[in-house]
Amino acid sequence: YPLVVEVQQVLAYNCCVRNAPITLRMSLSKSIYLPGDNITFTTEITNPTGKSIRKVVFTLHSVVLYKAFNFRAERRTLEQHEEMMRLESNIERGPCEFTKIQSTLCLPKVMPVTSVQKSDDIMEIGYELTGMVHFPWCLNRVVAKIPIVIRNEATGSPE
Repeated sequence: YPLVVEVQQVLAYNCCVRNAPITLRMSLSKSIYLPGDNITFTTEITNPTGKSIRKVVFTLHSVVLYKAFNFRAERRTLEQHEEMMRLESNIERGPCEFTKIQSTLCLPKVMPVTSVQKSDDIMEIGYELTGMVHFPWCLNRVVAKIPIVIRNEATGSPE
């Protein structure tokens, strides 16, 4: 099944006199991927400001959550984000109220699969695709994150 994430943020422009809601919507063509698969996704940006967008940056991050106990038996966690891939779309046209971008990222053929959530694991591995729209006229950006599930062929789909 496809997965969709939508983020809306109000940005001020024209020296903070006016503002408008910017919508960033990202959708994946499927919800589970294998190492070596292509991640095909669609990004839709609604920009009613009349100002142009310069670039959209997509990054695939691995997210590793480490779990442990300290010497007082208190649970501690550490989350580490590593950028695996980056794709930049420079938009060369003028102001446009609606922008649609089709993109593809190719996953490495060898990579750890997404962890199945168990409370007793000391480490969990996950992935997320981040889309970031840069607005040079207001020094802000709108960010959307969508989880990516990586499985191997021997693992069935999650229950």
